[in-house]
Amino acid sequence: MTSYSFLQKINVLPLASEMKSLDRATEWVIAALNIALVPLRKHASVVVGGSYAKGTLVTSLMYDVDIFICYSADISELINHLLPALREICSQHHLPLERVHGSREYFRICYAPNIIFEIVPVSAIKNPSEALNVTDLSYSHVSYIRKELRKNKKLVREICLAKLFCKAQRVYGAESYVQGFSGYALECLVIFYGSFLKMIKNLARAKAQIILDPGKKYRHKKEILLSLNESKLRSPIVLVDPTWKERNVLAALSRETLLRFQKAAQAFLKKPKPEFFVVKSLTDEDIAARARKTHSEVLCVVLETPKQPGDIAGTKLKKFADTLARYFAPHFLMVDREFLYSGAHTAKAYYFVRPTKPNLHKGPPLSMKEHARQFKKEHPNAVVKRGIMYAPLPQPASAQEYIGHFLQRYAKMIREMDISSVRVA
Repeated sequence: MTSYSFLQKINVLPLASEMKSLDRATEWVIAALNIALVPLRKHASVVVGGSYAKGTLVTSLMYDVDIFICYSADISELINHLLPALREICSQHHLPLERVHGSREYFRICYAPNIIFEIVPVSAIKNPSEALNVTDLSYSHVSYIRKELRKNKKLVREICLAKLFCKAQRVYGAESYVQGFSGYALECLVIFYGSFLKMIKNLARAKAQIILDPGKKYRHKKEILLSLNESKLRSPIVLVDPTWKERNVLAALSRETLLRFQKAAQAFLKKPKPEFFVVKSLTDEDIAARARKTHSEVLCVVLETPKQPGDIAGTKLKKFADTLARYFAPHFLMVDREFLYSGAHTAKAYYFVRPTKPNLHKGPPLSMKEHARQFKKEHPNAVVKRGIMYAPLPQPASAQEYIGHFLQRYAKMIREMDISSVRVA
């Protein structure tokens, strides 16, 4: 019988000293924000959100704390007030400040080498239907998860196991360059299934689309399919938000990321060990070992974009990495892939490939004797299949050779995709 007893020994929560530092830092930031927001105090309130507020913060080398500023008036007015106020606060205390452009602007303060605060303006809403942006729903998520965890406090550890597992397998995050499981999605999944193990056992081998409705917002699955927008039903798992029935929490999840998760889950269930929860960098030795195991050639391409670091740059780089993979397809069998975004302007894309059989260029039928003779003269290696002549198209000797031709031929397309540099490492 498989033993999972070691799961209880895995350190999933931050150390007491780390939590103490986070608490102090959070108190300081909240106090500073409350002072900065005095001119807007009739409309603004500061609330802590994310995993920190829910109590599901998982151990990490870097901690992100979300602080929402709920505003009952025009959000643009709040953003315009926040920018100079935050600049002054950060300048006085020598803290780096970043203004992040996304579906809605927010601000990032690097409080310490391992603590980052994201200051997120949100609309103060009483009902999810009033949300103007998905971030407006974020605080309702905190309330829902807290309420569920009060019913069963043991789920905190189960949720943290799920988060640590997904981080270690590089499937954590709903960003476009990850297309994986957000923290909130994993919280909802573990609460729905009742434990980390039950969750991965249910998801590990699923082939058909999974449809879940934890909050029982609909009467049956057919109603979900009829009610949700088509764009929200494309993901391999549809998870109806328990706080807002019109939202699929896993809308960002891609089939590719789910398959990676399932492969890791199946391996874990077959041979469970602590290594599945260790978040580590992918080393050259890891890459070489995988290439040997899959009998493939590995190509590492370093990509760079001038776009804003974060979701914008990461998405641009991932999109190009996917495009490059499609161009490989006619010439190579793609055995495996990795995409590692640095968080800034660069990313590494790894392609594990094997050569395919040469593609054939169709020629004339043998019945067209003159044309067939000319085709044979031009293509001495031509072959005949069912009375029709075919010539093998030239194949690149290696993936590295192919990428050289690709960069020359598609230089304009690369620029148009906002990629400033592509090089083989």
